[in-house]
Amino acid sequence: DEPDAGMQQCTWPRGDRLGSHMKGEIGYADEVMSGFEYAAAAMMMKSGLLKEPFTVLRAASDRYDGRLRTNLSTWEYASWGYSGNPFGDDEAGKFYARAMAIWSTLLASQGFTYDGPAQSIGFNPVWKPEDHCSFFTAAEGWGTFSQKITGGTLEARLAVKSGKVPLKSFALTLPAAIQQGAKVAVTLDGKPVPAAISVAGDRATVALEATVNAGQTLVVTVS
Repeated sequence: DEPDAGMQQCTWPRGDRLGSHMKGEIGYADEVMSGFEYAAAAMMMKSGLLKEPFTVLRAASDRYDGRLRTNLSTWEYASWGYSGNPFGDDEAGKFYARAMAIWSTLLASQGFTYDGPAQSIGFNPVWKPEDHCSFFTAAEGWGTFSQKITGGTLEARLAVKSGKVPLKSFALTLPAAIQQGAKVAVTLDGKPVPAAISVAGDRATVALEATVNAGQTLVVTVS
């Protein structure tokens, strides 16, 4: 039913807009769908790029600055003819679920891995790994993850703000300076937690038994 839908999801910088002379023109707004943009940005991060995906995200953010844009389409069930909300990114309709693909850019930025039943969590930040802080969610709780790399030490903090996060393993990516002979120390609210570390390449897995409850902070120090 929509043979030329893809042709309408773009811009026409030279004014040579296709479709106006075509029978059965599709009335989408002339822009790519934000969900596709976010998914592409996340894949770029996963491929080791940073400038390009953040350029895409900045462009999308600038688009939804609250200014009212009208006459976008003639279809009431598409954009309803207007847009501009800072939280209703354009898609096949307002508040369309695909725009939630932006969440994948957070996961890609922090290199998040998680297995609830196995009680394992891991991070590999590509965004500012030397001084990183981001939001995370788990099966039974949420909070912030942060890490700092100074000299021959990596310190990671898991601060749970609500619920709880039971853990049996915590994975991190080590800088080259501490990959050989790495030692680990773990504390939960300042109290030592028995832990062992295994390293494969630049990836370290810390085995432990701990439940981080709301208001508590787990600190993993590798040196």
